Amino acid sequence: MNPKYKSAKTITSSSDRQSTRPERHKYLFELMKHMTSLSSGSVVLLVTFLEKILHEKTPHQLITIAFGGFCISIIFSVSTMLMVASNFGEEFPEKDKNYFTAFGAIAIVGFFTGMFFLMNAAYHSY
Repeated sequence: MNPKYKSAKTITSSSDRQSTRPERHKYLFELMKHMTSLSSGSVVLLVTFLEKILHEKTPHQLITIAFGGFCISIIFSVSTMLMVASNFGEEFPEKDKNYFTAFGAIAIVGFFTGMFFLMNAAYHSY
């Protein structure tokens, strides 16, 4: 093997993983912060333009589901941010890994659910 190329074993050593862990946590925190901002902005715009969006032919259930999706996204994004902040730079405890993954996934799915139903409601209103 050519000595100028590192083997896979040396690239993924435990010291390298520990040095990149704070960086990964920072990126995860930023992702959840953006999800919170986007969901909050969507809720504000939804409430601001609610009277213009709602017509007699607009399905109100779609607006309600969109609002619920954004609220779920905000709640689970903030929960994930708190988990990352409380364990920043350290390995997540084994019991928290599943919660962290589930909370992050629920936040992302909630946001896209809200966007889907909001676009669907806008499409059906015109």
